[in-house]
Amino acid sequence: MKEDNKKEKLITLSYIILCFAYFAAQFGYSMSSSNISKYARSIGVGDYIMGILPGLMSFAALLSRPLAGWISDHVDRKKMMLVSLLSLAVIFVAYRFSTNTPMLLAVRIIHGVVFAVFSTVNMAFIADAVTGNGSGSYTFNTWQAEENVCHNTDLIAEVQAEFGELKNTSAEALDVSIRCWMLGQVFDEVLQEVCDEMRAAAVGE
Repeated sequence: MKEDNKKEKLITLSYIILCFAYFAAQFGYSMSSSNISKYARSIGVGDYIMGILPGLMSFAALLSRPLAGWISDHVDRKKMMLVSLLSLAVIFVAYRFSTNTPMLLAVRIIHGVVFAVFSTVNMAFIADAVTGNGSGSYTFNTWQAEENVCHNTDLIAEVQAEFGELKNTSAEALDVSIRCWMLGQVFDEVLQEVCDEMRAAAVGE
């Protein structure tokens, strides 16, 4: 595929901001889990509920992961990042105003759901940053795949001639097909060069 001469940076400002946002959310999660039992006791929550509270958020996050994955794939990630990040900020304030057991349980469950969405979308963003053009690997990014295919439409016919009619013609599928076809071409060229060198060496002896 055609590549820009300028090598893209792997560690970018966007990548650093995404990592810091995830660190902040994870730090908040750790702080709330460490102190939730002590806070629950201070507002008169019973021992049984107090024992459930630390793991309740993690359980809610676990159950929400499939939904979070769907949201990450089908909803605008930037919007979801902002909405979930602002929601986390509101949730941390809501803990302060949770003065009874039902409120604390509700905030804890909502915290788990929002954290699942935020962390999933955030990690998808980070994966796009690391496994896209910055690393020279497959994009794992629909928009980047579309751009790659647009710059290499002349190769699609050659790919179809080699592999036959492609059933999946989405941008990501075409991008991967083109890369696989080019990989085969590179192997053929390298093997041909090795064979030529071996023949030349044999003749020289």
